Amino acid sequence: MKRFVIAAAAGAAVLSLLGACGSDSNSSDAVAVVATDSSCKPAKTSFEAGPITFEVTNDGDKTTEMYVYGDNDRPISEVENIGPGTSRDLTVDLKAGHYELACKPGQTGDGIRTAIEVTGAGGEAGSDHAKADREVKLGAVDYSFTGLDGFAGK
Repeated sequence: MKRFVIAAAAGAAVLSLLGACGSDSNSSDAVAVVATDSSCKPAKTSFEAGPITFEVTNDGDKTTEMYVYGDNDRPISEVENIGPGTSRDLTVDLKAGHYELACKPGQTGDGIRTAIEVTGAGGEAGSDHAKADREVKLGAVDYSFTGLDGFAGK
């Protein structure tokens, strides 16, 4: 009887492990991005417009973050504090356009850039957001600001 109980328990453990392999929670449409201290490599660089999930894995020695940039280095979205040997997801809903992924080892600088292309209809965020209607130049001196004369924000 003892052998039967041990065999049944072992069989249940094996089935449990096999089930875990078949139902990988990362089996969605997430796009793997491997970040190291010197590279930022997405599994692909062409996407259909709409929600895109990047599964960022830090294979480097420094804590990193990843940004999605639009036109003129405008940050669209980001995920921070991805420690060495860990992963975090970043989901962004992009319209058609040209973008860059930037992994930032040490969480500093401009990042290691990889261009991506989004095509098709759909998406919320992207490169066609309204342009600024004016440029304001500010100066700061001794806890006061200059350059705001006549400025009445819209």
